[in-house]
Amino acid sequence: MTLPVIRCSALPRILSCNASIKAPTLRIDQESYMARIGTAAHKMLELRNLENDELRERINHLAFTENVDADELAMLVFSGRKIWREHFADVISITGTEMHIITNIDDVFLLSGTCDIAGSIGGINVIVDWKTGYREYSPAMQTMGYHVLQDSVRNNRLHMLDLIAYKSVAIFARLGTYEVYDHCWEDIQDMLDEIKEIIATPEPDRKYNPDGANCMYCPRALECPARLMLMYSSGRDILAMTGDGVGKEITTAKLAALYPQSRVLKKALENYESILRAAVEQAGGKIAFDGGEIVLNESPRKTILWNPEVLRNFLSADQVAGLRPTISRKELEQAVSDGAPIRQKGKAKELCIQALKDAGSVEEKLVKSIEYRKV
Repeated sequence: MTLPVIRCSALPRILSCNASIKAPTLRIDQESYMARIGTAAHKMLELRNLENDELRERINHLAFTENVDADELAMLVFSGRKIWREHFADVISITGTEMHIITNIDDVFLLSGTCDIAGSIGGINVIVDWKTGYREYSPAMQTMGYHVLQDSVRNNRLHMLDLIAYKSVAIFARLGTYEVYDHCWEDIQDMLDEIKEIIATPEPDRKYNPDGANCMYCPRALECPARLMLMYSSGRDILAMTGDGVGKEITTAKLAALYPQSRVLKKALENYESILRAAVEQAGGKIAFDGGEIVLNESPRKTILWNPEVLRNFLSADQVAGLRPTISRKELEQAVSDGAPIRQKGKAKELCIQALKDAGSVEEKLVKSIEYRKV
């Protein structure tokens, strides 16, 4: 019997969307710019001991051959190198780099992957994984998979390692930060057991979870019935709103053909809200009608720009990594509050926002919005 092969990089997706474990009927390798620049950055990040001038020369050459932007590639490489040198170069004893390993998991499936850096800190096994994209999901499951591969190389049996600790480091070069995860044997065994359970589950009973992060690199994305169902549902909604062929069968060609109509609807809604907002403002801030009213609200909107240097004074490395380069004030204040001592949460939020203002990382403008109130 041929065992299924599961890559460590696919573990977060499979554990979130169980149905994506099935091999596609037709495998289509879709090359993308993000994949190309990620591969190029990984190649350059291997060269940790090169001086900056020589490294920059190699970056320019590789950017040309791989057809990626040289400045963007340099940013990723130098950002990753900076984090490595400042936080890990002097504390991690490296035992191997860029090792591709495949191992048999209890004759149920084959686990494969390439470990960027394997090593140890004070007897604790460590995996370091370079990340060059954005933080679509937590890579903790992926790095636990790499620990399984490393244990297979060391001829260890997982069930004998209940006293051994594991540590993983994900360096997000694009975001200029990193995350550290601590695992134990139970964490890793639970993950492997969950994968085995997914494999044993009949295909119709597996869970679907089609979202941006899961579908982005899923080999089944083009044939996934759940993803197609969501697409078709959106298409029927547009048909219903336009009054064009309600109840007709939705095909992918019809879905594509609806795009111009969707743009017309979007533009019409934008124009409608703009005209209504102007009418409410001209009417003194309120227009009443039978059963309700539309009122005009004015509120300051603060746009918080990405400034990891300031944020690290108020948040842990994990919290910084959990935020996106465009940060909502609500998300930021919640993160600051979560890490602040009791009875100091409000003050901590004020100090953080003020520090960002002082650094020029907060833009403010007055926003007018309309609100429906039922009377």
